[in-house]
Amino acid sequence: MAKNTLPDFSFLTGAIVRHYMGDCYRVICSAQKVKTEQHMIIYERIYRRSEIMDQNPKNRVIWARDMDSFLDHVKKDNEMIPCFKRIDPTHWAKLNSSKR
Repeated sequence: MAKNTLPDFSFLTGAIVRHYMGDCYRVICSAQKVKTEQHMIIYERIYRRSEIMDQNPKNRVIWARDMDSFLDHVKKDNEMIPCFKRIDPTHWAKLNSSKR
């Protein structure tokens, strides 16, 4: 791969993913650190409609995680599962419409 070339992770852009601990996130884009050329995923937490009233837009947080960590697996209940799992947008819509 040529220097300063980012692999094509565009398939993740806009994806809704669920962290193994339960929160859902929207992938904004992929990026690359300037000094190390490490590949990163840029994402933000998305909130259920019932949570939005408590959220101040000024508190919006954008997260960055290295690609390896984003695609890694963790052990939960004696099973290896992905840290982030892509979920179908229609599934998110059902979650969003249900009451917590």
